[in-house]
Amino acid sequence: MKKILASLLAVAMLFALSIPAMADHDDFVPSIELKPGPGIVENPADSGNGGVILMPDGTEVIVPVSEIIVTPIADADGAADHIKDALKDAFGDVSGVGSLTDLVANLQDILGDGIAAEDVVIKDLFHVDVTGEYKDYIDNGGKLIITFDVSSNIAVALSKINGAWSTISGDALTLNEDGTITLTIGNIGVYAFLKNVANVDVDPENPGVSSPTTGDNTLAVVGSALALLAVSAVLFVMYKKQEA
Repeated sequence: MKKILASLLAVAMLFALSIPAMADHDDFVPSIELKPGPGIVENPADSGNGGVILMPDGTEVIVPVSEIIVTPIADADGAADHIKDALKDAFGDVSGVGSLTDLVANLQDILGDGIAAEDVVIKDLFHVDVTGEYKDYIDNGGKLIITFDVSSNIAVALSKINGAWSTISGDALTLNEDGTITLTIGNIGVYAFLKNVANVDVDPENPGVSSPTTGDNTLAVVGSALALLAVSAVLFVMYKKQEA
């Protein structure tokens, strides 16, 4: 019995000691949500219209939603090789830095004074591709205008094209009032939406109570730590009684 209690106590203590490292790691990379990619908003006046390619001469080419391929990081393994490789490389980049400013040095300048760079994390990491003749239009200077349904405190977007990360801002990024986002992109590649985790949602029925909109599990980690420490304390007392 003493050996069993001693073993349980050791396991509990080791797990509890590992929690701070788990919490630190969760500040960044795990914020990428492994879920379906952002949905494409179709033109309500033309069902099946997923976007428009604007050519250099002003010509507009309608792109059916079926010809636009949006692949989230969660589906990378089942994607075509060029998509899988691009997503894996992008995820590796994100995993290897301590701050998003290590990827894009001008991130704070784009965010402005209202949002701190350390308060934004990646919500969606996904690859955008088009098929057939529509890829030829983009290769010839066309820009794909596409609207995504992403209502979650999106602050800015990033792209990784030809191995280089950059911010998407100005006329290329429109945060619409209905929670959708319109991107104007000139290249096939990896894109990311960044959300502001400093914002909170306030319950109108209980205005004094707010809840994070980030999916941040810091409180859960702390709660787990306290629970494990309590279990460790109980096991320690039982162990000492057995020794006596």
